[in-house]
Amino acid sequence: MLAMLVAYLNDTVVRLHIRYMPDHAPVCIQVGVEVLGRSVIRVEIRVTAIIA
Repeated sequence: MLAMLVAYLNDTVVRLHIRYMPDHAPVCIQVGVEVLGRSVIRVEIRVTAIIA
């Protein structure tokens, strides 16, 4: 069930990206962290946006 939802959401993001931003490279990245070992592990993700 969860895999179907993730696939649907991925397809939706791709469809909307192509529709509204056809001339831009994708700027979204998905990171799967649920497989790191234990559910109590915390993960910090730092992102820098460069606007040129």
